[in-house]
Amino acid sequence: MKQKDERKEKRVTKKELEEKIKKLENEVKEKNELYLRALADYDNLRKRMENEINGKVKEGKTGLINDLITVVDSMEHGLKHMGEVKGCDEIKEGVEAIFSQMVNLLEKHGVKRLEVKRGDDFDPNHCEAIGFLEDNSLEENKIARVYQQGYMIDGKLLRPAKVLVSKKN
Repeated sequence: MKQKDERKEKRVTKKELEEKIKKLENEVKEKNELYLRALADYDNLRKRMENEINGKVKEGKTGLINDLITVVDSMEHGLKHMGEVKGCDEIKEGVEAIFSQMVNLLEKHGVKRLEVKRGDDFDPNHCEAIGFLEDNSLEENKIARVYQQGYMIDGKLLRPAKVLVSKKN
């Protein structure tokens, strides 16, 4: 008889079972929402870290490229002056070959020279005017002299060309 009494005590009504099921379903739903939020947070963190890493790599690459451009400028300046010295033809050829390799290396990494020249329109988006030069042979606001070529990297200005801009007297 004792067993029958225990069975009666353990009997649960249909309503109680339905309530318990509903409660468990709600708990599962809450846990699932927490899981999805955590997954989204993780994905956002991963993307943010990826962007930060790419930014640091690009920053380092830009720094190195700026240093290389300075070397290219020096080589170009040296080559101009080597033409004035006699007996340097073989050395000049070697320096020209190295200069060409450096320019090709920069191009391989997305760097392009602006190739600004005398007579071109002055474009403040790509050039930095370091002064004016009275030159009646040119129209106003034309490039009168290029002191340093500018460079672009991946379509963005890396360094503007440094130029003198023409003006009439």
